[in-house]
Amino acid sequence: MNSTSSLDDHLFRLMREAAAQALAEHRCACACTAPQPARADEFAVWLTAREAARYARLSSQVLLRHARTGRLRGEQTSGRNGAWRFHRDWLDEFLSTSARPRTARAA
Repeated sequence: MNSTSSLDDHLFRLMREAAAQALAEHRCACACTAPQPARADEFAVWLTAREAARYARLSSQVLLRHARTGRLRGEQTSGRNGAWRFHRDWLDEFLSTSARPRTARAA
């Protein structure tokens, strides 16, 4: 893994944690009820390739192959060798359309 990709991942995680913390501490004069996530990972809508693979229960290699071929929607940062990001809704859509019903085996 190159240092730029590693730095991108690190900065992305820091930004996500800061946003989760700001949301958890949100109090305003209008007394709105901001949602309170139980954990930082529940707040994450954008996932790294590793997080997305864990969420989809696939290997990172398989997930990235689907993204490169266009079967799975994803955003790649910083050009050809950039890190991939996946929106949770895109993963849910991919999983629902790619699920194959199991058939009973003949005895």
